[in-house]
Amino acid sequence: MVGLAPLLAAIGGLGGLQSRNNGENKNAVAVSPNALLSVRRLNETLARDVAVNSLRRDLKDYVSSIGNGSCLSVRAGERTVVERNGTVKLIPASNTKILTALVALDVLGADHRFTTKIVGEVVNGVATGNLYIVGGGDPVLSLPNYPGTEQYPTLFFTDVTSLLNGVASAGVRRVEGSLVGDGTLFDEQRFPSGWSDDIRYVYGGPIGALLLDDGTVFGLGQKPDDPAYAASQELSARLRNLGISVIGSAAMGKAPPDSPVVASIESAPLSDIVTEMLTNSDNNTAEMLLKSIGLASKGVASTAAGAQVVMDKLIEWGFSTDGLTMNDGSGLDRSNQLTCDLLVGLLETPEGHDLAKRMAIGGTTGTLVDAFTEPPAYGVVRAKTGSLTGVKALSGFASDAVGAPVFSLIFNGSGVNNSSYFRPRWTELLSLLYGYPQAPSADKLDLQVATDK
Repeated sequence: MVGLAPLLAAIGGLGGLQSRNNGENKNAVAVSPNALLSVRRLNETLARDVAVNSLRRDLKDYVSSIGNGSCLSVRAGERTVVERNGTVKLIPASNTKILTALVALDVLGADHRFTTKIVGEVVNGVATGNLYIVGGGDPVLSLPNYPGTEQYPTLFFTDVTSLLNGVASAGVRRVEGSLVGDGTLFDEQRFPSGWSDDIRYVYGGPIGALLLDDGTVFGLGQKPDDPAYAASQELSARLRNLGISVIGSAAMGKAPPDSPVVASIESAPLSDIVTEMLTNSDNNTAEMLLKSIGLASKGVASTAAGAQVVMDKLIEWGFSTDGLTMNDGSGLDRSNQLTCDLLVGLLETPEGHDLAKRMAIGGTTGTLVDAFTEPPAYGVVRAKTGSLTGVKALSGFASDAVGAPVFSLIFNGSGVNNSSYFRPRWTELLSLLYGYPQAPSADKLDLQVATDK
């Protein structure tokens, strides 16, 4: 009753709302719409305050269990619910991809598409020299059988066979030279400098502007050092399978300027590619997007340039970058340092809320397919995972409902990436957050304006 006092006083101050106007009550009191809206706003504010306080009490024991090497931030209804070590800088692992996603969508645009093309001089069905396959930074360029081999199959992949069919449709029957892979749109750094040897080639890279099937070649156990060369190997064989003679062997190089386009193909829009990156935690996609960000904003397609653009954007959006470190786009670099408060702050923006539909869904898709397999989080929680040795992170939304809690939880320390450690803690947190009630909207309040007949 104490909590309801402000609301009751406000209603009383209206001069007494009498029975709803049904067209027969001649004594109904006229109420100013502005005054009524004030009551509605007060009612919503009160309801949210009560809900937040209740959730805060429910989380009290959970928050106290968070050690110094971890952080937790939760906000709901634009209110801070809890913050434990929220400004402590920790290794975020793949939660770094949240920053990469937001800046890529801002800099490149949600409708941006990556173009891959084959160029060269063709006369009467014969390429008199080389044909060049020119990479445009498409991170999901694939042969159709490749996604099925991945732990988390690539979404919205660009089917390179359409490009090869385009060469055949253009009447090309013979290539006197080679099909040369051109990945020169990006710089020549194949791996971010901070990646350890056990990560390279396995969890990410090598990176280039022409990347087919993550740089693999069918029948080879090891990826070639240059993904453009790998693409040349794979696609030369595919052209031959289409009945097109390719005389030269696989090669890499730069296409001559203004070479005629023989065939081209576009990727899905960036909005879909970001969904792929966040849902499946695609490391190569994150690194290629970071280089594309650098190219678009600074004219330099490098990891360092892209990371600087991300930092510049954070400042532009009003976030402090003091002590923060971002040395890659995927989070595989252990030198990255972010905070739970920053991640929650980004997710609370309108652009951040838009990422909810692009993240993995508990027990259903991507990196959460084997987590949250039971109610209440099953099919409801939407979040970005992160994992390295000694690192486990989870940031996102308790559900896709308007006003649902936004959270970031990062563990740093020995053994935290063991499922016996993080899974029960994830489950407990989301069970508590899912119980957060939504404040009633003004449209659902049982109040109406009476009119004086």
